Amino acid sequence: MKMKWGIAVLVGLCLVACGPKSDKMDPDEAAKQAGLRRDQYSHQGEGNQVVTGADGTTTAILEESNFADFGLGVYPGVGEKKGNAYRHTAGNTVTTSYTLHAKDDPKKVIAFYETELKSQARSGGELGSVIAGRLGDKSGMVSVMPEGATGSKIEVQIIEETKD
Repeated sequence: MKMKWGIAVLVGLCLVACGPKSDKMDPDEAAKQAGLRRDQYSHQGEGNQVVTGADGTTTAILEESNFADFGLGVYPGVGEKKGNAYRHTAGNTVTTSYTLHAKDDPKKVIAFYETELKSQARSGGELGSVIAGRLGDKSGMVSVMPEGATGSKIEVQIIEETKD
């Protein structure tokens, strides 16, 4: 009887060890196979945080943590997070974008950005609203979406044309 249990355990271990292998790979291995350096896909990279596309466009993680420096007021009470802003450059168009989260109802957030951009929001119903307007020589666009029971997700884009 002990021999049968021993054989059963040995067969079980062989089945587990020789069973189907997982096709999953960790993010580091996937990036390595895609030919990316760690600083091109992770906020943990060191040095220059810029990705250059084959078409010459660049996308950079910005170190600024004061989003008001980008030219648009920041909704009061949101937490600003370092490394949450990106700048994409394509030709002479530069787009800076970042995401904020507010605990207030979207209607309050929309009213704030309507004043900032001197423009009326366009509603997308329950999906949220978009406000677009001028910021001096730049354009600003803010999307405000409901988040959770009473909060708001704020997506900001500031677009400027540069001179060559």
